[in-house]
Amino acid sequence: MFTVLRQTVRQRLQAKLQEVKAELRRRMHLPIPEQGTYLRSVVTGHVRYYGVPMNGPALGLFRQAVGRLWRRVLLRRSQPIVSRGTG
Repeated sequence: MFTVLRQTVRQRLQAKLQEVKAELRRRMHLPIPEQGTYLRSVVTGHVRYYGVPMNGPALGLFRQAVGRLWRRVLLRRSQPIVSRGTG
């Protein structure tokens, strides 16, 4: 028996992650549920397009990378102000 293998092309994966990163920077100060809705649609679309047998690891990699990007953006939303004592 033969199995047709299709895997996400690395350049396409990286290009899409760069697009998501730029869009997250643009949407940084929107409410978190709105950001989550956007990211859910991105990941769902990616899985529906690239979801073929034997491509599961690449799909998981994409989802994890989007999660890391979102975390990084959320951490930049508010920087704590360091108060320095006068004196």
